[in-house]
Amino acid sequence: MAPIIEYFTITKLHGYKNVRLEFDELYKILLSENGQGKTTILKIIDATLNGKITKLREINFGSIEIKFSSAAAPISIMKAEMEYDWESKAYKHISGRVSSDELSKIIDVVMAESKFETVRKKISQIFLPGSSTRPSHIDSRYPFSSIAIRDLFDEKESLLLDLKKMEFFQKIEEHFKLKTLYLPTYRRVEDLLSSLNIDKDKQEQDYIQFGLTDVEEKLESIKKEILTSSNDSMSRINSEILTRLVNGLTVNDQDRSIITSNADYIELVLNRFGRSLSPSDKSKIISLVKNKSEVAKKKNDTLVYFLSKMYSAFFEQREKDKALTRFSEICTKYFKNKTMTYDPTSISVVITSPDSEFPIKFGELSSGEKQIVSLFSKLVLERGNQYFILFDEPELSLSVEWQKLLIKDVIGCESCSMLLAMTHSPFIFSGLTEYTSDLQSYFSKELI
Repeated sequence: MAPIIEYFTITKLHGYKNVRLEFDELYKILLSENGQGKTTILKIIDATLNGKITKLREINFGSIEIKFSSAAAPISIMKAEMEYDWESKAYKHISGRVSSDELSKIIDVVMAESKFETVRKKISQIFLPGSSTRPSHIDSRYPFSSIAIRDLFDEKESLLLDLKKMEFFQKIEEHFKLKTLYLPTYRRVEDLLSSLNIDKDKQEQDYIQFGLTDVEEKLESIKKEILTSSNDSMSRINSEILTRLVNGLTVNDQDRSIITSNADYIELVLNRFGRSLSPSDKSKIISLVKNKSEVAKKKNDTLVYFLSKMYSAFFEQREKDKALTRFSEICTKYFKNKTMTYDPTSISVVITSPDSEFPIKFGELSSGEKQIVSLFSKLVLERGNQYFILFDEPELSLSVEWQKLLIKDVIGCESCSMLLAMTHSPFIFSGLTEYTSDLQSYFSKELI
């Protein structure tokens, strides 16, 4: 799959150099020494793709150009075009009284004509008696004040700049369908939050949270989803069985096959969908399922049909189970003398240690472990999101062994559609040299 962005260009970064990042692969790791502007570049990319104009105004650069793979031509904008917000009483007055289609026609006329009298006449034609819009009492020719047209015409230059700015960010929304996940240097986040006296668990979602409250809430939410789904499935199964019993219940080969080919899951299926069964009844059902000849007997058709529907409902939930298992396996790789496990029977994630007889709470993890848990909870457990991950010095506060694993595990997540990492650690790109290059090679000095 080709990257969504072909290239991202920034001119006059810090006033004197240009950078053009070409995305020929989905993942790009750039080696950079301190002072080369890697953090600034990542901030510009994140702010641009999310329409954060205020943040872009704070950075010293000349212009931005982006080429999306789905667009025929690149889009660009000068920083000067973002320096102020145009507020027009005339524009607000007119836009509040006409449809979006009529507003578009009015803007086209204002921008195309150089003489006000021509503008006035052409806009009058939009609101002729035969048109869909009837003039209001405000003006006999328009559904708004005619003075507003004069003011809008006089503000043409400001209007042009504002339309260009809006068009630039609208194009980004049209072609860039990913979410950005900006991961700034962890120590820098801690320092910022500390200086602002902000609770890390309640920080703004612009950057990934390193508090664990959100992770615990996420796990509890998934558990509730599975339990609710189980209850809904049982209600549906009961209705289906009653209908089949009334009309004559028949079991087909597919019903029998789903049981015999997945016999190893029977205990988990019963624990999730048959919680009210006695231990002896569960034992009988388990014995039957693991005996193909019993499953094939006609006298067991009602039970087989019921179990086949349980299995179908169970497999509807498997993606959530797999995500929780995957999350636990990844996190465990980074733990020292601890293990995170997912118990599908109780639908719970537990951290244990041979040094403690009690489970370890998320809040008791080290700061580095919290980073890992928070990051992968977002990448693995938040289903449906696709990210462009922007990593700023991921090596800081991570051990060498962790550095060798981190990027590989991140790009191994289905939610990671693109990645751009800036680093000066050789361990970060261990085994990933095909995605690695020198940031310096993307710079060119601004010719004056």
